Amino acid sequence: MSQGHSVDIDALLSAVREAPSLGAMDSDYAAALGQAIEAGQLRHLPGDHTNTAFAVPVGDKDTFVQVFATPLPGAHPAVEIPKRLHRAGFDAMAPMYGHVCVPGQNDTVWATFSGFLSRGRSGWDVATDFASQGRSFADDAEKLGAITARFHAALSPSEMKETTGTQVSSKLVGRLSEEASLTARALELAGLAEEVPLVQAVAQSLSEGIQNLATDSTSMGVQLIHGDLHLGNTLQTDGTWYLLDFEGEPDRSLAQRFEARSPLYDIAGMLRSFAYAVGRTQAQSQWAETSSQAYVQGYLLGAQNVSVNPQELEAYVGLKAMYEIRYELKHRPHMVAIPLAYFAKSRTKKWED
Repeated sequence: MSQGHSVDIDALLSAVREAPSLGAMDSDYAAALGQAIEAGQLRHLPGDHTNTAFAVPVGDKDTFVQVFATPLPGAHPAVEIPKRLHRAGFDAMAPMYGHVCVPGQNDTVWATFSGFLSRGRSGWDVATDFASQGRSFADDAEKLGAITARFHAALSPSEMKETTGTQVSSKLVGRLSEEASLTARALELAGLAEEVPLVQAVAQSLSEGIQNLATDSTSMGVQLIHGDLHLGNTLQTDGTWYLLDFEGEPDRSLAQRFEARSPLYDIAGMLRSFAYAVGRTQAQSQWAETSSQAYVQGYLLGAQNVSVNPQELEAYVGLKAMYEIRYELKHRPHMVAIPLAYFAKSRTKKWED
């Protein structure tokens, strides 16, 4: 991810003043927020973000402002998902105060405004501190897994669509093939064509693995999910964990982000985040493996009547890693070695087996 983008503050102020008329924000809150912005009280929050983040005092509390780098027309998951979670009583997230649209484009969400969780630390910072010190993150990973299970249950408790092993196999094989082709093109354009055979070989191996799913087994099912769940989209404050940023993967269309998908994709995203923590800190790979096991265990303890097929989960991990390659080549080319390492490790493991 990049360091954010420049924001036209005057345009943002204009959008805030217009928001109540669109039903996107309480009028009293918008007035107080507008006064704070006009007074120059926006505080830029540095970090490794695609979007740009600010804190602004409204009353006696700070508001967290996220301005999207690439606003897209249509219903936005960063607005719709918190609404669903709030209705379901899910409390492991910051309260949502409203959103604004691009001036003159009332169907295009530009920024969201939510509660600022005080004394909080990014899950990424917490985890990488543990990893760099060689400390086990298993207890916290298990808590995150349980919260993820609660999140999935709250987001779509009655909309889960069961899928058989045959349906899972067919869809995943298609997705793996599509993602491998997209990733191969991205690598070739980046002058890394030598990596293509490795990615394709692992994708093929993953496809062969899921083709063996029992035809009469029931997969986890599909529903609306977070779509971009990783340590950087979690926060720990006073020992409690929260989930953040329901935008979804920024390089996917809004329609793709709203697609019903397996919760395993979110689980895979967190497992990949543990691998990133190891890649950034040079910790032992065992740290990520232990954290991953604890996270999945926490998820299973927090969910009801749910089982995880290891081959199916690994296929989603592979899908996530291919997306990461393309994302890193576009935004942080110096980081592409981390997702590429997944394919080298997977291939080595297959040879050893």
